[in-house]
Amino acid sequence: MGNLWKVKDFKVILNNQELEGEQAIEFLQKLLNLPAENFELKDTQVKQLKDMVAKIKANIDKILEDKELLESLDLNDVGGNKEELRGKIENFLDERLEGVVTGKSLQDRVLGILFIGELAQKVVRGDFKAVEKVSEEPKLTKDALLLSLMNAIDNPLTKVTIGRGKKKTKFATNLTEGLGLKREDKVIILSLFYGLTFYACNGYKEIRLTDLMEQTGFQKEMWKGESHGFSSENKKKAVNALKFISIMEIRSEPINGQVPYFIKRLFNDAVAGDRMVITPFAISFDLLEDRDGKVKDGIVKFSPNFNPEAVYFFKPDEIKILKLPNKETVFKLFCLFIARRKAFLSQNKINSTVVKIKELLDMCQVPIDRTHPQRVREELEEALSKARREGIIKHYNLLLDGKLYSDVYERNYGWFNVWLGSEMGVGF
Repeated sequence: MGNLWKVKDFKVILNNQELEGEQAIEFLQKLLNLPAENFELKDTQVKQLKDMVAKIKANIDKILEDKELLESLDLNDVGGNKEELRGKIENFLDERLEGVVTGKSLQDRVLGILFIGELAQKVVRGDFKAVEKVSEEPKLTKDALLLSLMNAIDNPLTKVTIGRGKKKTKFATNLTEGLGLKREDKVIILSLFYGLTFYACNGYKEIRLTDLMEQTGFQKEMWKGESHGFSSENKKKAVNALKFISIMEIRSEPINGQVPYFIKRLFNDAVAGDRMVITPFAISFDLLEDRDGKVKDGIVKFSPNFNPEAVYFFKPDEIKILKLPNKETVFKLFCLFIARRKAFLSQNKINSTVVKIKELLDMCQVPIDRTHPQRVREELEEALSKARREGIIKHYNLLLDGKLYSDVYERNYGWFNVWLGSEMGVGF
């Protein structure tokens, strides 16, 4: 049969026939001798393998210190000459990578992938073990500029205005669609961004992915009352959000031609003339993946491109908003919004605010559904009620033309438009 066999033919045999001893060995030999075209790699997969090889080369010192690993590679025959051994490992990696990309048999490609993957995993595991578990809960920043991301993160085409008088500044970010993120992922991006801000300002330079997720509102999978960690879907969401944060730009432009102090204080080195464009964080990953490419855990390495000493935070006794569940999107976004208003107004000892219902719906990612308007109102009311029960707000009331009112009911014709045009008074 030889090379005329296809991979799918072997799958049929595996599903319908048990092989043992010499039969199994013969079967595997035939399988591995198949032409390489039976196993095609995508460009993205080749790039991933090249990145793995680059990472292994950057960490060769770790391999040189691991006698067991050297024995498994059969590369411990050069005595104490580390430079010669280093060269052998690099050549070995290059040969394996070349075999994966241009090999003529399935064996060249499959064995090369297994070798590179296993070695990369061992290097990453060494890094992973060295990172201590983080138990410190992150506090939310009170910085006006950073808190304004709540308005700008999903409104990239509409610049947000912050500050007053001569301090007035236009503020914007780049598109969230860059990595296929959906609008409802706004809460995840904000939670991770503010979490990294806290840790960066407290001297952290790296953190385990799952630790960061635990501290920023991701919920673990539960089965029969026991925790089974985070789902692979949520880990993927976290990684994608962090990738977006790594390329996210903050852009500001003063309206009156004078750069406000709150921008200079944070990003003085990035201000050129009266404009500023900066990526707040430099982020890199060392991901620990299984054979199917699913993320098991990883290390998030980050460094701030702003002045950490200039950032201040809410007091420790404030409710830990960043740890609120991300799956409760409307509630968490409302809490972040209230925290922003509270931070802005507390300087003037103001303990209440008024916000338009339509603005509140937009901030909380509640779509305006004119087919089922009562659902819209109930969804917002549920978040408001919970915020009051949890002590995040003291009270809230509907206002019409600045006055308290309670006579807008679903049975009244046009009540939804009246409600959308009304305002909400909220006490901190």
